[in-house]
Amino acid sequence: MSFMRVTEILHHQKNAITVGSRVSVEKDDYISTGMVSYIEGDILEIEMPQSKMYKPGDPVKLTVYSNNGFLILPSSVIAKDHGMMMVLNPPENQRLSTRRQFPRIEVSDSGRMRSLRWSNGGEDKLGTPTAIDVRNVSLGGIGFTLGVDPGTRAMMVADVELDINGGVPCKIEISRKQTTEDGSTYIGARFLEIEPDHLNALRGYILRTQIKHRAKQRLEDASAM
Repeated sequence: MSFMRVTEILHHQKNAITVGSRVSVEKDDYISTGMVSYIEGDILEIEMPQSKMYKPGDPVKLTVYSNNGFLILPSSVIAKDHGMMMVLNPPENQRLSTRRQFPRIEVSDSGRMRSLRWSNGGEDKLGTPTAIDVRNVSLGGIGFTLGVDPGTRAMMVADVELDINGGVPCKIEISRKQTTEDGSTYIGARFLEIEPDHLNALRGYILRTQIKHRAKQRLEDASAM
């Protein structure tokens, strides 16, 4: 998978790309036009009859048109299907959007909480590691449940390891807590510390999961027609 570094963005308008935007996709000396059909996080989906002319990893240049002008930005192809392709939604476009900065995706993964403190240098309140069930994840934080609450509170700091890509250790700060219908404790938290390599692994995991979720949604939508 090719992640293309954005080196040049030409803004002839300040509107973010939206569903329904007309967009041309240029690769080498070939160009084709389609319509944006889905946007979420790093994914930009384009309905395009000529999608077979592209392949995952291809660097491309997008030109997005609207009533207010156009937006030119580089990207790369990450997936394709019959009449459809997905490209990376560049961060520059995401910053123009009013959507949540780091969209969370639903997952079903495991992990462990290894420590629980009121501050980074405080006394460990946990004692022994406890299992967590990861329910959602983003590049900004996670949501997980605990079968037995060890005394978590908002603003507490915890060391957690996610069972993703061989293990992703991170430090989190608890932002909210609630009791679920089955009596378990749900925790929402933001990342305080995560190594760059682990952040890249998490980004790849989120992207792959988004692609799978969208493919499933497209199948369900097609079956309902």
